[in-house]
Formats: sequence, C-alpha cells, structure tokens
Amino acid sequence: MVMVLERNCRGNARKCNAPLPNHVVGLIVVEISVSKYSIDLSSQQLQEIAPRAFVGLRNLTTLYLSDNYLVSLDEAVFTGLRNLHKLDLTNNELAILSGRIFQGLPRLAYLATDEWRWCCLVKHVETCLPEADQFSSCEDLMSNIVLRVCIWILGLIALFGNSFVIFWRSIYSSGNKPSG
Repeated sequence: MVMVLERNCRGNARKCNAPLPNHVVGLIVVEISVSKYSIDLSSQQLQEIAPRAFVGLRNLTTLYLSDNYLVSLDEAVFTGLRNLHKLDLTNNELAILSGRIFQGLPRLAYLATDEWRWCCLVKHVETCLPEADQFSSCEDLMSNIVLRVCIWILGLIALFGNSFVIFWRSIYSSGNKPSG
C-alpha cells in the first residue's frame, strides 16, 4: 500500500535530505506494510502525525510507529482506534505527550515506548515497556518505605551536621582569620 504523508523539514537537512518522490513539495510517498489489522509505519522518517490521522481504521489492532523522528503527538492522534491492542512508539524523540493521549484506546494491552513515564498515562495496559525501575513508580518517586526512611535520615544528619558547623564556626571564628 502507498500512503501519502506530510513531511515537515523546518530547516533540518539531516532528516529531509532525500529528494521528494514525484517532485511534490511538502509531501512524501511511503511504502508501508499493511494487513487487515495492523499498520507498520516504522522507519519512515515521520516527524509529526496529524490529529485524527487514523480515523476510520476501526478494526486496526496493531500500530508500529517506531524508529521515526516524532517529538510530540497530539492528544487526538489515536482517535478512532478503539480496537487497538498493540502500540509501538520506541526509538522516537518523544518529549511531550498529553495526559489524555491514550484515553481513547480502551483495549490497548501492549505499549512500548522509550521511557517508563509514558506508561503512567495508560494504567490499564497489561504490558508497558520499559518497566519502571525499583526506585520509581507513577504515584511518587520513592514508593518504597525503606528508601523514604533512609532519605529522611540522611537529610536530617546533613541538616544537623551543617548546623553544628555553622554554630561552631560562629563561636570560634577568631582562630580562623587569614594570616597576612
């Protein structure tokens, strides 16, 4: 299947150095792998996807958007994909995602991204990669009680130690004058 997508270069020659097919300015024609239930848009040098780009693909269950140059996704980009089960967003440059971007995906069971924090936006997913490390969770940065107690103890020791040094130096400041 051949699909026409908008290419946005905005002065970035590295991402847009290939000539445009058919000499059409601003558009790029890409070959994508399409089956009845999945679309693979991996490695297509996509920089943005228009809101509601997948409307009408109600039976789509798998969408691969990995290995592109996506920096942000509009919260309406996945509108209409109510049957989507698997979404792969790995190897992109995603920095900003709306908190509501995955709300229209009630059947999403697998999400793959580059950062675990995107998994916090879609808590109903069975498998979300990468998994959070042992020190972090979506609720707070230190969900483990032992880690919290250790941090409080270290903080209090630092506070008392620094307070003691300030108090000591203010009382005995006469012996610390520079020579000269």
